[in-house]
Amino acid sequence: MPGLASAGGDDKPGALWHNSTMRTCLLLVVILICPTLAAAAPATTQSAAGSLVEQGRALAQAGEHLAAIEKYQQAMAAEPRAAAAYAYMAASQLAMKMSREAQATIDQGLRQVPGDYRLIQMSGQVLLSQDKIDAAIERYQQAAGLSPAEAGTIYADLAGALAARNDPRLDGRIEAALKAAAQANPPHLDSLFNLGQSYAAAGRQEGRTYLQRYIELASALPAEQQQPQKLRLAKQMVRALDALRG
Repeated sequence: MPGLASAGGDDKPGALWHNSTMRTCLLLVVILICPTLAAAAPATTQSAAGSLVEQGRALAQAGEHLAAIEKYQQAMAAEPRAAAAYAYMAASQLAMKMSREAQATIDQGLRQVPGDYRLIQMSGQVLLSQDKIDAAIERYQQAAGLSPAEAGTIYADLAGALAARNDPRLDGRIEAALKAAAQANPPHLDSLFNLGQSYAAAGRQEGRTYLQRYIELASALPAEQQQPQKLRLAKQMVRALDALRG
């Protein structure tokens, strides 16, 4: 998204942040979404690799990153083109403050699966850990361009990763990333809600557009995927904005 790397500048917050506490409303978990595996291997081999990756993820979520890395390595041995194995292994290495090793894992994965958006997105996370903000944002943009269907999630991940740094100088870039996530096709629902909530908290009418879009899309989800409390809150905020407008 053009301008994302410099949105708001490094020396002053974006306009939104002068009037609200969006950073405290930002309920994004900084995760790497890997919904699919590379489809080059026979189904039986791919299934074995996928199972190992899921075992690794469970270990990583429990904080057992060394054990998780062993599972990812086993997955790579079973299917060298299993991009998710490289991406999640890099994430575990990054969690262990091993940024150089994480980048080496990504590079290895890209040799096997050139141009895989998940690995390029993960490279952005590595660059963020090295305080290379502009380069990191470029990687995220590249990943979103390679997989437009996942762009909303990719930009939401970027917003969460930037917010986790708790640096007011990045406020404009966080806002820009959230807007990119909200404007993606399909849009990222949490980003629509978070933007709308933050604008509404500042009494800014543009929040109504994001909230209405959130309500429309969230209401269309299957019942088991809906969040009734969040929907009610979005509707309340729309009514509050309407009351302010008169």
